[in-house]
Amino acid sequence: MQEHIDALREQIPTLRYSAYFDYGGYGPVPDSVLASMFNAYEQQHRLGPSSTEANAWAEEQVETARHAVANEFHALPEQVAFGPSISALYNAVLWGMTWRAGDHLVLSDAEHPAINAATRNLQSRLDIDVTRWAGARLPTHELLTSLQEILRPSTRLLVISHVLWSTGETLPVSSIARLCHERTNGPPVALLVDGAQSFGAIPFTTGELLADYFVGTMHKWWCGPDALAALFARDPGSLLPTFAGWRSVDGQLKPHGGLRKLEVGTPAYAAHVGVREVLLLHEQTGPAEQRHAMLQMQRGRLRLGLESIAAKTSQIEIVTPATAGSGILSFQLHTKAHQDLVSKLEAAGILVRAMADPPCVRVCAHYFTSCAEVDLLLQAVEDFIR
Repeated sequence: MQEHIDALREQIPTLRYSAYFDYGGYGPVPDSVLASMFNAYEQQHRLGPSSTEANAWAEEQVETARHAVANEFHALPEQVAFGPSISALYNAVLWGMTWRAGDHLVLSDAEHPAINAATRNLQSRLDIDVTRWAGARLPTHELLTSLQEILRPSTRLLVISHVLWSTGETLPVSSIARLCHERTNGPPVALLVDGAQSFGAIPFTTGELLADYFVGTMHKWWCGPDALAALFARDPGSLLPTFAGWRSVDGQLKPHGGLRKLEVGTPAYAAHVGVREVLLLHEQTGPAEQRHAMLQMQRGRLRLGLESIAAKTSQIEIVTPATAGSGILSFQLHTKAHQDLVSKLEAAGILVRAMADPPCVRVCAHYFTSCAEVDLLLQAVEDFIR
């Protein structure tokens, strides 16, 4: 597999100039994916973008991408919709549900500002209650107990992340889904899972399929096109379109039966070609389980190095639990000089990110991150502390 990883790394321009550790923010796109998108634009405009042939070609690209993403979700194509961003798909779920006065929505207090903004907007326009739940960082047993206590008979939706975006904790999605669906003190609670920090990093399993809605993006851990995200809905009929356009309806202006009814207008066809190309590229590099094992190995190497620095200096505290299954590892400096460290590293060609809540430095190791990159980062952190 190492030979294929080396070939992949050679395709990523960013890795020629820097040691990259911000896949949770934006994944650098490989040359072959960029080329596939350029070729797609060229093909579309060579055919004449409004021609019958071009329209048929464009529709084929979207549906081929839908099948490819559905395969990653272990789902059916009709259970998948595309959108321009995870934020847009959050809103498609929130506004696609039917709410009544007094309904209750719960989201963890560790969520990204995007979902916080979306739920605040929903609450400001509808007469619903919203609770920020503080238990997402607890151990599994305590987490489930805390969650069970906060759900009400009127709770309609729970919003959580599969992997917390700031510190990398991996939440027990399957156990949370069962708690929501099988509770005895009220009707089932729908579960919306933010997969921004897991889709492309952690293989999708039957546990995530228990979620009612799961959103993931292509431009982070997949290192694919930006402005393209995907939504999985276990029951497409549970959502109503908030916006409608020519893509969401059939020839009789009736909403499509599958989740495509949430797609409104003309998409970026070349981006869908890029999605298909990047999924194939990762698949050719190695099976998903092996890729995840490599990711965990590199994160483990990074953790051991930081633990060694902490033992020598007592100035670092690792925030991410050792049991986390993601590629994220976050740590705090006792001096709180997180942005200073990030700036110093960037000047040396090492890209990481400072986070605000909790205050820390977030490092993202991918399966194709090299040992040399990890060692370079560790040495730079140690030099900064000195």
